[in-house]
Formats: sequence, C-alpha cells, structure tokens
Amino acid sequence: MTLRQLAESMDVAELRKWMAFHRYFDPLGQEYFQTCLLASAVVAPYSKGLPPDPRKLMPVMQPPMTANEIEAELAKLKRPGHGET
Repeated sequence: MTLRQLAESMDVAELRKWMAFHRYFDPLGQEYFQTCLLASAVVAPYSKGLPPDPRKLMPVMQPPMTANEIEAELAKLKRPGHGET
C-alpha cells in the first residue's frame, strides 16, 4: 500500500492507536532479544539453578502515567517522614 492509499484509508485516531501499540507493546526489535539471549547464556554458568529467562532481561517501556497516577505518586512524596534524613 502506498502512503497516499494509507492516508486515504486510515484516520488520525487509528494512526494514533497503531503508534501507541508499537511504542508500548512492541518497542524493541529482535536485536534486543538476541542480546538478552546472549546475556542469559553468559550468566548461566554463574547462576544457581536455571539460567535467567532472556525475556526478563528485556527493558520494558511503560505507558505514560495518567493524571490520577501522577497525583497518587505526588501524594506519596507529601507523606510525613518521606525524604527526611
């Protein structure tokens, strides 16, 4: 499909959904998994029991916090005793 055909068949709302999906659910390429697989193999001889799961070594992007989530995090900072030394 050409870009023109795509622009004619997809509205902005759908494009935003695809961009969000790509950003938060498939943000990293296969290269990251290959690197994690290699790291797991390198660490395996030093692990007690099973080697680490390569999928657990992959960085995970989190979606942006909602206004309510930000407010809850800020409320934690306002609690007495937080940050005092």
